[in-house]
Amino acid sequence: SVLAEALIAGRFGRAYDPGDPTALSRTTLYLPTQRAARAFGTILSEKLGGRPLLLPRIVPLGDVDEAETALIAGAGDALALQRLAPIDPLRRRFILTTLISAWGRTANRRHLKLDPAEPSLMPATLAEAWGLAGDLAHLLDQLQTEGVSASRLKGLDAARFDEIWQFNARFLDIIAQAWPAILEQRAECDPAEFRNRMLAAERERLLAGDFHGPVIAAGSTGTVPATARLLAALARAPNGAVVLPDLDEGLSEQGWRAIVQEPAPSHPQAALHRLLDEIGASRDEVVTLAEPSPALALRRDLLRRALLPASITDDWAGAAPLAAGALDGLRIVEAADEREEALVAALALREVLEQPGARAALITPDRGLAERVAVELRRWGIQADDSAGLPLGRWPAGALLRLALDAVESELSPASLVALLAHPLCRLGLTEARLRQGAAALEIGCWRGESVGPGFAGLRRAFETMPELREATYAPRPRRKLTDEDVGAAEEVLAALEDALAPFVAALASPAPELREIAAQARRAVEKLSGDEAGAILAWRGPDGEALAALFDDLDAALPEAPGEGRARDWIAILEGLIGERVVQRRDPGHPRVKIWGLLEARLLEAEHVVLGGLIESVWPP
Repeated sequence: SVLAEALIAGRFGRAYDPGDPTALSRTTLYLPTQRAARAFGTILSEKLGGRPLLLPRIVPLGDVDEAETALIAGAGDALALQRLAPIDPLRRRFILTTLISAWGRTANRRHLKLDPAEPSLMPATLAEAWGLAGDLAHLLDQLQTEGVSASRLKGLDAARFDEIWQFNARFLDIIAQAWPAILEQRAECDPAEFRNRMLAAERERLLAGDFHGPVIAAGSTGTVPATARLLAALARAPNGAVVLPDLDEGLSEQGWRAIVQEPAPSHPQAALHRLLDEIGASRDEVVTLAEPSPALALRRDLLRRALLPASITDDWAGAAPLAAGALDGLRIVEAADEREEALVAALALREVLEQPGARAALITPDRGLAERVAVELRRWGIQADDSAGLPLGRWPAGALLRLALDAVESELSPASLVALLAHPLCRLGLTEARLRQGAAALEIGCWRGESVGPGFAGLRRAFETMPELREATYAPRPRRKLTDEDVGAAEEVLAALEDALAPFVAALASPAPELREIAAQARRAVEKLSGDEAGAILAWRGPDGEALAALFDDLDAALPEAPGEGRARDWIAILEGLIGERVVQRRDPGHPRVKIWGLLEARLLEAEHVVLGGLIESVWPP
């Protein structure tokens, strides 16, 4: 809001002219995320009362992608970036899985353990190698974000330490030696390295003066070194500006120096301190865009005192008493468990809606708490505006695939099939009424209370050899006998179920199951399970359907890098991991006055009432 007002007022250059709706379009704005970019566009429009305007060019620093290459980099740099493309994350993980699996077969066979109760530290299965590959990929991204070459891991000297550290050092040779050679051979780089190169190219463009109009970065603290270098160039460029989120200009000089002198600088201002050092500026050079209200200024002073670096907390002894009003309007609730915490947060957000025009926001890094609060709010018909999204496995399309995997892994047990047939997207090419009729007849007449053999052979045998099928009661209407129509519907459902899942079962039952065939049959199973009587595939609809289809497409593209060997349960675990890791965002914006924000959004956005959730050890701060 403050940034929009400053932009309109001309604090960064030319002020907004109602007669020229293109005036602000010559401004370039860097914000931390896509969500912040969308929110700024909305706020700017509200400040102008809906008057027509061309928005500034808004670039999200945290979501730099290849489409921006030509705009960010100069011609020569763009060609260099295109020659060194970022490796697809799924391909990278498959390659790392293969490397880890091979390392586990050839490494020390003593199955090193910390104690008899611990599992082996070797990846015993492909699924375990897949999990370790995710950790290694994350480590690679962290190293490159900090500008540290993975080859430096080759210099680790663990001979003086316990055997477990020597073991870890040998494991890290995978990314210290093998991985750089693979990238060089493929003429690719890691995604974090590609982002660093793009930000460096933009920095060079700014230093060369190759831009027109104001260029502003806001909301970033420069924790990524490449971003900090870009911000430093921007701050010193003509018509450039860096807007710092909540720099504490009132902290004493002794406290400001102590922030970075602590052994482990964890003060909230530490990142801004490092950014100002990178820029080469002092706090005196920072211009204040807006002052907080008197009540919030008192609370800011209280927080400044509470968060003093540990080395100077002796100042507390002679400090003045708390100012009256510093805690006005602040409430604290100590919840007994997560459910109570979510309910209290939801009630606090709901209460704000009784005040016309007031906005409420939950700020938390705990996604589990955010989801619980969103569920509680839906009890009152409130869909919170939370664009962070949910894992694909929590959406209907992903849940359908997960239930199909569960059914196949359990050899088509009746319990797994009952859950699958009850899924709202499961239609099997039948009308909804016919499917429900047949599923109920199978569950009550064939499966309930009976021992059913594994696989489709067991299901057919249970159906064919059940002489008392017609005598079974049909809940929820007691004493109703199954009719010929019920039996016919059950037979249709069983036949359609076999048509949908039998090829998938056969692919997993192969002596040497391959991911290519398993992925193809998993896609076919989803289509057959969710096809309605008109032939439409229900699972491909909506954002979750598009995400699931994109996941299968990504799998197809990455198949050349997939490991060649694996057990059926390994491939199932990998598929379940993929649908659990991929995040799907909602399309609908949700309630305009109830928001759920992560920590990045909270730097830039404001609300009249704020709830801080997850303020417990190991969650926030970690």
